[in-house]
Amino acid sequence: MVVYPCQVYRNFRKTERLSLEAIMSVSFIIGIVFFLLLLVVLLYKNRLRAKHFALFLVLITLFAAIFYTVLTHEAKTPKVTEATRAHIAEQQQIYSAWDIKYQKNIDELSRNWTWYHQILEEFKDDSISIQTAHARLTELEKDSLAAKEHTSELAPPMSLDEPTYDLIASICQKTAEYADAQYQTITLTRAASDSAQLKGASHDVQVKMLSSIMNRESPAALFIADEISQIHEMLTVPDDKEEDVKSMDQKTDDDMPENPAEKDTDNADQ
Repeated sequence: MVVYPCQVYRNFRKTERLSLEAIMSVSFIIGIVFFLLLLVVLLYKNRLRAKHFALFLVLITLFAAIFYTVLTHEAKTPKVTEATRAHIAEQQQIYSAWDIKYQKNIDELSRNWTWYHQILEEFKDDSISIQTAHARLTELEKDSLAAKEHTSELAPPMSLDEPTYDLIASICQKTAEYADAQYQTITLTRAASDSAQLKGASHDVQVKMLSSIMNRESPAALFIADEISQIHEMLTVPDDKEEDVKSMDQKTDDDMPENPAEKDTDNADQ
């Protein structure tokens, strides 16, 4: 199951910004402390005159003021033209249309994978026979092949800008590889569940054989978080990025109450 990592992306951007500011602040403070200690030592050893010491203090104060101004002043983003806004809005619509189809394909893959594990779990619990498991896996294999074909039909829209196009192409490639690995796993498990191949084998041996195929052949998780984050960045109007982060923060706070009591209160208010 693939989850779009808007929350992860937002936290990453906030952490990245805060980390940079923290590093700059700590570095500057350490520098000031170092120079002050150096000045005190020199003054103590009579290697620095009082007027020179005062001059250094003035310079440090000046640098501190400049640093504070730079650190606290948000960089002004060049004003976005209406043409740029219109272009980004058009790109958003193109991507959204593709994303609807992609999500349907992801749901299909997720549904098949859930069914696969359910079949093996029911057979392990002896809730179904090996013949029933084989019949269900045969049907699932057909669905998995259909999902694989649907995945291969996904392609990034040609009208997208090249950077966005390349990111979606990467997502399509990763998803196609995942769908193929999923299909191969189901096919091998279906073949191994044929009663003709399991003559005389006990139920425990059969379970172990099918579980071994599942553990060995199952595909790794589908990792597309980086691509989604970059697409989100590209398809957001620069002037709206900070506001977008704030709105997502508020939405997450509203959707995730701190305790069940708060959740009950929210439901009652609604």
